[in-house]
Amino acid sequence: APKGLIQIVPEPNLEVINFIMQSPSVDVILATGGTPMVRAAYSSGNPALGVGPGNAPAYVDRSADLKRAAKCLADSKSFDNSILCTNESAIIAHEDVVEDLKRVLRSEGCYVCSEVERDKVEECLFPVGKFNAALLGKSAREIAKAGGIDVPHNTRVLVVPLERVGDDYALSGEKLCPVLGLLPVHNFETGLSASRTMLRRTGGGHSAAIHARDASVILRYGAALNVLRIAVNSPCSTGAAGFDTNLAPTMTVGTGFFGRSAVAENLRPHHLVNWTRVAFDKDPAVEFPSFEGLSLDLGPRRHDGDGRQLDIDPKAAELREEIRQIILEELRLAISGLKV
Repeated sequence: APKGLIQIVPEPNLEVINFIMQSPSVDVILATGGTPMVRAAYSSGNPALGVGPGNAPAYVDRSADLKRAAKCLADSKSFDNSILCTNESAIIAHEDVVEDLKRVLRSEGCYVCSEVERDKVEECLFPVGKFNAALLGKSAREIAKAGGIDVPHNTRVLVVPLERVGDDYALSGEKLCPVLGLLPVHNFETGLSASRTMLRRTGGGHSAAIHARDASVILRYGAALNVLRIAVNSPCSTGAAGFDTNLAPTMTVGTGFFGRSAVAENLRPHHLVNWTRVAFDKDPAVEFPSFEGLSLDLGPRRHDGDGRQLDIDPKAAELREEIRQIILEELRLAISGLKV
């Protein structure tokens, strides 16, 4: 890619970010983060595409292939130490399969905590009711050590038994680390209700997962949740992100109106590109001219005799460097203005 295409603010803060987002030089903002970040982007005065937080429930039905479900859950929750917003926050499992599910989860490198150990994990993850950012993206073993819990060296995920789900129960919320809740439910209806409860405060419009072979269960689950992507018998982290499913592959997923977002699909390059459409009258009587043999010179690029593109023209390189310097100067002005 061209030099200067990606710019990084080494020491970001809200004032600098807001200054940049409000700049008339910005064409469009793609905001990923919590609700305050997205709202700041929408109120910047510039076009903005925002995505909301996740809190994905994963229902495991009694019709599920438990071995596959356990592998999907362990792979997903340990992927990149669970920093993707598409990761599962909690397993909601039919009580008929809970014990067998625990057994196969252990075989996939999951450590199933006792209630005492669960409380230790909760204390270090949510010391004042809010997620401890110092543990974001840390490994399961590091989190276990922080909580004073001994786990096997091959532990990939900590599975903690949930007492319930709800807005006032932090452990049932989003956890951007390899800690996965587990809630047994009496039947599918109870599991559906628990999944909806998880999404009531955060995660609306985002993602969910289901492991089942009963098509009627899958259909009802999909129809009942206010999310825009449901990974079926697939890891939610990489499934909802489109890498293990046929959704558009991306790490940025829109949450639509459910999540107070402008985009309701997996974001792709076409969301960030504007095309001019030359539209002719649809009346067949209006003559459509021939464009055969015509072409447009769309930029200062050189080609060889076979049409292959060669190095960028020196004038284009100069222009690119000039643009880069303008960006750097704007950042300097922003930072110096804030210091004053």
